[in-house]
Amino acid sequence: MKILFYVQRIDDAHLAHALALQMKQDLAASDFAVISFRRKPECQYLKDNASLFTKQLSETIMHQRADKRPLADIDSEYLARLEPTYGLPFWHYVTQNRFLIMKRANYLFEYGTNYSRKRLLLHVQTRFEMIERFVEDFKPDLVVYTGVDVGPSSALVLEQVAKARNIPLFVPISTKIGSYHAITDTIYNRVDKIEARFKELESGKLSQNTEQAKQLIAKFKEGQVILPYIDGLELGNFGKKLKLEKLSDKIKGILFRRIDKGSFQKKHGDLYNLSQWEYDLFRLGIEYRNMRLRFGDFFSKPQKDEKFVFFPFHVEPELALLLYAPYRILQSEIAHNVAQSLPWDVCLYTKDHPQGIGKKNLGFYKKLVSLPNVKMLYPDLNSHAIISESLGVVTITGTAAMEAMLLGKPAITIGEVFFNFAEGLVSRAKSVEDLPELVARFEDFRPRISQLHNLVIAILDNSINLDPEGLAASLMQKSIEEKLTDERFRAYAGFLIRNINDRLERGL
Repeated sequence: MKILFYVQRIDDAHLAHALALQMKQDLAASDFAVISFRRKPECQYLKDNASLFTKQLSETIMHQRADKRPLADIDSEYLARLEPTYGLPFWHYVTQNRFLIMKRANYLFEYGTNYSRKRLLLHVQTRFEMIERFVEDFKPDLVVYTGVDVGPSSALVLEQVAKARNIPLFVPISTKIGSYHAITDTIYNRVDKIEARFKELESGKLSQNTEQAKQLIAKFKEGQVILPYIDGLELGNFGKKLKLEKLSDKIKGILFRRIDKGSFQKKHGDLYNLSQWEYDLFRLGIEYRNMRLRFGDFFSKPQKDEKFVFFPFHVEPELALLLYAPYRILQSEIAHNVAQSLPWDVCLYTKDHPQGIGKKNLGFYKKLVSLPNVKMLYPDLNSHAIISESLGVVTITGTAAMEAMLLGKPAITIGEVFFNFAEGLVSRAKSVEDLPELVARFEDFRPRISQLHNLVIAILDNSINLDPEGLAASLMQKSIEEKLTDERFRAYAGFLIRNINDRLERGL
């Protein structure tokens, strides 16, 4: 058996190394290859420490190749075959890649592009050509995506090339409930096994996880079930004024930390890596924008007895928009659409993503708070409490929809979310014109508790209570022998391998 790994980050490379050794033993895998985001350090680590990876390709190499090729290399006949062969609209391959669809000004990502139309055509063509050739040369029996975050690269192209050749994919995905993760067959936000199990439960089939599901919902309502990327996240208290001397200390730390270490080094040769000096300037920009936000008139607190719908923002740029909702990437416009859809006596409360604070132009906030029925909440307010007090949630593809369902509140999604099938708990707006009618149902919403139980049971029946990203980060600090004997690694590897064996036995 030959296995192709997709690796997004250096910690994913450590996890891929350990998984390859485990699969060599448990699946009799004989050869491994990797497509990684960067040439350094991911490919370099596997080359230096895992000789079993015999073929390697990186997004950096593909990107640089596309940048250097003459425009005369554009093959119109080849490009014309992509949509009929792979099915997706051509420009999705551009939208999904933040380095093609966005430009970076003062270390802020802005939608737009620094490339000409012809150069973008050549970028997509180059990625398909190189990945097709790589897959055809290696001939993998299956493709394993190591991390939950597949990143702004050729992960989508790899999926399309593999599926067109009937090569099964195995992709970890967050269920949006604590650390529970499932294995699916696409980088899109879909899990067919959870949907199928939910339909079985709705038809009357029983599960051993019924009581566990009830306990999990109760714990969530008590605030005891937290997503891994939120747990331990430090946020500034925007509800209080920041003392100028503390701000000064932060800026001095950013400016002089690298000077003291003498680390004005250049980029280390990989396309997407900032030098330490550039990164510190990026952090300085965030602190400056945070200061402007603190002293500006942007944020509010919820008002007692005010009816509101909650629309939380996604961090940008992220796959939650670029991949799962390619026609809905301008969040401020969607917020405007939602605000226009509300009854006269209902406000729209919005809140920035915890990891997105200070990474947007101030104009983004000014435009929102200028709308008459929109309030921007302080970013460090507890979303759990906000959702509990709301009429309901509208989100593009966000976790807030799952949180709303667990709290017994109605939810509307506007993009691809794996739980969209749970009609009655969540509504899918296929266009913004659907929003007024769907929002109007909020006040009369009554959740069917048994349906919520069945959704959580379906998730528990097809997931593991373990975060692959946290696991990968912890494995970086261990020797390969320690990696293979790590209890959490053995649990995750066993879960993944069971999913692989199940798929192969079914002949899919």
